[in-house]
Amino acid sequence: MKLKKMKFKVVMFIILNMVLFSACNDTEIKPSGQGNTSHRSQIVPYPLPLPDLKIEERNTFRVSGGKWQKLPGCAKDIAIGSVGDIAAIGCNGKVYRWVNNDWQEDASSQNASSITVDSWGRIFVTNDSKEIWFRDNPNTGNNGWKKLAGKALDIEVSANGDLYCVGTNHKVFKYDYYSDKWTEVPGSSSVSRITVDYSGAPIISNSSDRVWKYQSSRWEHLGGRVEDIAANRTELFATGTNGKVYWFDFFKNDWVEVAGAQKAEQIAVYTNDSPWVIVDGGTIYRYQ
Repeated sequence: MKLKKMKFKVVMFIILNMVLFSACNDTEIKPSGQGNTSHRSQIVPYPLPLPDLKIEERNTFRVSGGKWQKLPGCAKDIAIGSVGDIAAIGCNGKVYRWVNNDWQEDASSQNASSITVDSWGRIFVTNDSKEIWFRDNPNTGNNGWKKLAGKALDIEVSANGDLYCVGTNHKVFKYDYYSDKWTEVPGSSSVSRITVDYSGAPIISNSSDRVWKYQSSRWEHLGGRVEDIAANRTELFATGTNGKVYWFDFFKNDWVEVAGAQKAEQIAVYTNDSPWVIVDGGTIYRYQ
């Protein structure tokens, strides 16, 4: 009797694995031009394990005592991935990667207007026509850029791979990698800029320069008035409407000025919590 039960379990295990293997093969995504066997988008999410952050581990940023270092180049927007990949849109509308302390041009890019980088170095941009494009590999030439569905004014990806955008109707949308569709996040309006924190929660600024964060299925006001916002795995930064740079203190629920910045407009945050900014005129600085 025990032997029969054991044989039955082995047979069921083999059948189950065959079913699972077949299901995976049915949803295989083939390269562009070869015909996909499913309706998935050509971009696949790779969610990273998120750090188990405690509130005590946040809010450690040094707001004074550092220095702003001028970097080469002229940029309109800048983005930093959660593992340190840095990309920017030059003043000529082309995309650049920060490689060996200098900017390396992506010759096939043009007319980009907003940019973000995910945890695997993939670049997402919107262009002057509000189209959304992404590049999976920087070494694949013109064919490396692929178009996603929809149109957007701004775009941002979180450390865990969640992709959000500000639609042309100034509402917030989240991307579904498998259906290649955008789903509206309820309650947003008049949105101008967006970032996403380490947990995948979108944080936006609106046409009144107010800052809001979406959590627990509702939008919560964080206070302050900003020009641009940026988050990494632990911290939240912004450029104020006065051209200064601020860091958000989650304990005090308030913005704290980072000393020395002037005329800052666009902002991104490096993995060591160091803000990078673009000032009026396109000059790039980083805080060290």
